[in-house]
Amino acid sequence: MRYYTVVNNNEVFNKYIKESNAMVALISFCDEDFKDIYNCLKNNSEATQMFDEGMLSVVMFEFVGEDNYLYKMSYATAEVKRDIKWPLKKIFEYYKNYEKHADGVQRYNKDIEQNYKEDTLIQQRSFIPNYQKYKFVDKENIVAINFRFKQCSKKEKMPLVIYFHGAGSVGTDNIKQFAEYKFLSLGLSKRNCHILVPQCAKEIGLENTFIIKTYCKSIKKLVDNLPQNLQIDFDRIYIIGASYGGACVWYSLYQFPQFYAGAIPLMGYFSEYNSNTFDVTRFAHENIWIGHSANDSMVPIKDDATMFEKLKNLKYNVKMTTYKKYGHGMSCIFIRREHWKKWLFEQKKSSEYDSI
Repeated sequence: MRYYTVVNNNEVFNKYIKESNAMVALISFCDEDFKDIYNCLKNNSEATQMFDEGMLSVVMFEFVGEDNYLYKMSYATAEVKRDIKWPLKKIFEYYKNYEKHADGVQRYNKDIEQNYKEDTLIQQRSFIPNYQKYKFVDKENIVAINFRFKQCSKKEKMPLVIYFHGAGSVGTDNIKQFAEYKFLSLGLSKRNCHILVPQCAKEIGLENTFIIKTYCKSIKKLVDNLPQNLQIDFDRIYIIGASYGGACVWYSLYQFPQFYAGAIPLMGYFSEYNSNTFDVTRFAHENIWIGHSANDSMVPIKDDATMFEKLKNLKYNVKMTTYKKYGHGMSCIFIRREHWKKWLFEQKKSSEYDSI
């Protein structure tokens, strides 16, 4: 079978290049080329540097086959595994639009570096009274997050609920993630709580864990930078997300143990448990309700199911709802059918959090 991916235009991949521009190359190879591709990967100084700095972990090389599946090659062992459904046409679209995308990223980073001296919270004009528009600039991580925020009307400390959107809502319009969130909003409309609906601005790519980790760090900083007069109960901060958002829930819990009081990852993925540095005890004091469908072909159930077994065996506070059908649309079923609101708002931190 033939495989395709996009790499930096590096001479180590020359024999596999089908098309290239000044920045990236579209490469193609077959099963018998895996060993040589792995050697090219190891000889790619940029990839090696990123791995050594901890920017990428576990999986170093991802590519798409003619069967429309994503494949992953382990940096440590060269083992290749088939992963989620990923239409091959996306690779070609990504290559075609890369220069335009790269130019946008450069302008995005330049704007932050030149115009902001510190972390900044900016309120923007909004036509939806209950959900005000804001922008948070994380100067350290060079990330700007547009978000919607609904303030609870109560004049006392109230919980904060954060919704992480899926891959289809990435952008800077501050609209797509809010439109996606609406299916959840009815469930929260009668609850006394603050609601934060952020939007990831950067291209996700093929499960780019570095972007996920940085985004989750910025969300934590955003919460810490919300005005004190909002009266947020920091013992009751809850996170929920679906698909890419489910992955963000897992990485948020892992990076900041005991910061979030309750978490609901739906159709998520979390490859860290394969890492030699994985520390399962970071979840020891978390309250987690996992949801996934066994027949999900877009994001297979494996990561969620594996994490459930690991945490359950250690008698951590975790439960999982599994459906036999509904595929990658199960999150809407979960929100409608399960008593997740009652469970979520019952969760509370018992001690001061430790940010790591």
